[in-house]
Order: sequence, then C-alpha cells, then structure tokens
Amino acid sequence: MKKYIYPLVLLLFFSTLYSQPRKEHLQSGPKPIYVEAHTVLNDSLVRYYVTYKVPYSNLVFIKVDNEFISGIIFRVEATTQNGVIARESTHDKVRVNNYEETLNHNKFLEGILSFDIKNTQATINSLIVLDNTSRQIPLRPFVAEKSKIQPIVVQKNSSCNYSIGYSLVNFENSIPFDDQKSQLLLPIFNNKINDIKVSISQDGKDIISKNLSKISNTPIGFNKCEDEIFLINESSNRTASIFILDEFSSLLDEGIAEIKILSSKDSLLYEGEFLVNWVNKPQTLSNAKSAYQLLDLIAEEDKLDEVYKKADNDYQQALEIFWQEYDPDPITAFNQLKHEFYSRADKAMRKYGAKGKKLSGLTDRGKIYIKYGEPAEVDRYYSEKNEITEIWKYISPGVQFVFVDVSGLGNYKLVK
Repeated sequence: MKKYIYPLVLLLFFSTLYSQPRKEHLQSGPKPIYVEAHTVLNDSLVRYYVTYKVPYSNLVFIKVDNEFISGIIFRVEATTQNGVIARESTHDKVRVNNYEETLNHNKFLEGILSFDIKNTQATINSLIVLDNTSRQIPLRPFVAEKSKIQPIVVQKNSSCNYSIGYSLVNFENSIPFDDQKSQLLLPIFNNKINDIKVSISQDGKDIISKNLSKISNTPIGFNKCEDEIFLINESSNRTASIFILDEFSSLLDEGIAEIKILSSKDSLLYEGEFLVNWVNKPQTLSNAKSAYQLLDLIAEEDKLDEVYKKADNDYQQALEIFWQEYDPDPITAFNQLKHEFYSRADKAMRKYGAKGKKLSGLTDRGKIYIKYGEPAEVDRYYSEKNEITEIWKYISPGVQFVFVDVSGLGNYKLVK
C-alpha cells in the first residue's frame, strides 16, 4: 500500500507549502553577526563605511510596557602598522511588539558608521556590546582597502526616498543563496569607461557572461534609512561610473564564485571571488545521511532505495538527485521546496522532538508538522484524568489531526 501513498503524501506536502503564508522559522543558538566595509574616494582622503547586521535572536530584549526593546553599541577601530588611526562608535536600538519576533533570526538590527583617513588600506577591528547585559562580542578583524572597482551586493529597494534605489544586502558582501534576486552594483572610479564585460564562473564552469553599459555617473555613499542600509548620492564623494549586473544570483550555487571584469577593449579591470552563502541553511541538512532519512516522511522506501543506489550509496548525491525531481524552478540553483521541508524539520525537532533523541526521536506532532506545516487552528482540551487533547486543523487540504497526551507530560500520540 505504501507505494500508492507516496505520490499522495508528496502532493499534500507541496500543496501545503503553496497554500500557507510564508512563515519565519526560528532557530535556537546564536547566529552569525555580519560586518562589511566599503571605501570610496573623498577629496584627498579615503572614506571608509563600516556596516553591521545582527539577527534579533542574538540580541537581549527587555519588556517595557507593551514593547520589547534591545540594541547594541558598535565600536570600530581602524589600525595600521603605526597603530590606531581612527576610532568610531554608534548606538542603535530596536523595538518589537511581540516575544516571537525577538527570537527571529531572519530579522536584523543594522547600523553604519564612517570615517575619513589618508590610508588606502587599514585593518578593521570591531566590537559589539549588547544592551541590557554587559556582554561584549569581539568580531573577526579584516582588511579594507581602496580599490578602483569594488563590487557591492545589493537589492532593488525604493522604500527610502533619498537613496539611488538600492539597499545593501549586508552579509559581509556575500551573495545570499536563496529565492530572492540580488544585484551586483559595480562602481568604477573612472568616468571615461562606458562599457564593460562581466563574467562569473563556479567550479570551472562559466555561469554568466554579459556586456554592461554605464547607467549613471554618481558619487555613491551609504546611509541608514527605514532600518536598512541604502546606497545614496553623496555629493562630497568622488563620482563613479555605475554599472548594474542583474538577473544572475539565482543561477549561482552555494560556494565560491569567481568574477572577472574587462573593459570594452578586453583589458582586465577587476578579478576576485565572492561567497555564495546559504545564510539560513536548515540545520537538519548538516548531516546528509540524517537529512536523507527524513525523506521517509514523504517518500516510500523503495523510491529512496532506488535513488540511493543511483547515487552510488552517497547520501549527499542522493539528496541532490531526489530534490532535482521536485524543484519548482529548475532553472535556478535554489530549491524552495527543499529549503521549506528542512526548515520545517528544524522546527519540528526543536518544538516537537522527543527529549534526548535526534531525528529518530520525532514525535507524531513533529511528523505532521513537517508534512503539513503550521496548522491554521489548534484546539486544546483537558480531561479530569489529566489527559490533554490537541486538535490541529488545516484549511488546505481540509484535514485535521487529533493528538492525545495521556500522561499530561507532553507525550502526544496521534489517535485520529
């Protein structure tokens, strides 16, 4: 009978994915804090912009009236062999309306500071001090330097009136591996260049090759607006020729990408690397064997054995083969269904996993959550015998599940 259930279960999983509103999946434990720097010429000096991005889940919130409030102090020192040449700090706060939002790792407190120095290269040392606690977090130092071309990962964003229409992605200038579309803004500090050639490759394979024409001459800068970092027209900075590489990020896979920029006369203008980073990669994908075994919830055993043999008994390769068959947009590298399935698995393990056990310890509620997602409604009833009954209701596909905890200790069993 199981072979007939397999396509039905997959269909139900896919239908629940598209019928439900997108929900943020909360993750336990600290997430990365991102810091990046960009330099532009400012008269005879070099202007350094240093930005940060901290997930809400890393902050310490306190409740004040009906709000939860947190913030950080961001301190930066720029050093050379001669010692500290610049020192700046900024204090930013954030307010949210509910406790769930304080745990969200997909929302961020962002900030920026800038300073002007004569040096064309400096080591950036930064430190974050969390509000509502004495905890200090030193961040990894890195070298920032002036460059004739400095590719900037951005997204189209018109929510700030005085920006040039782009916000900074701000993940340490990496390209997010997701279903959003990022652009590369290429400022070239040579106004005589009107056309360039851009090529991007991964693992020795050419992914993108485009000819770009200049869209404007703009003195770019950075500023915070609407809680994000935007690119702005900063008249005190030197004018740059602006080029935009669009429609490219969805074609890149997770890992290192190499970029090369040539002039219209084929002279090399820039050559470097970018990290394509799956920022919110589900933790249940960290072990290929366990991740593959989870597919037993939506696929029959014979199918999984067949794919595993086809992959020469390699679990990582088996995962790739399986999800290639269920990719809503095969042209892009990112598989939204795969991401959603394992994001649900992450939450199921945290919220509905049996204590002290790993993937094998998924409870009945956890298994239903992975297949169907968040229920539209949950009813809970208590009996005189300390039994607890939970009824999960789903509008689409129009089903409900009844779980009973006979001990009153959270050990729910699916009964209907």
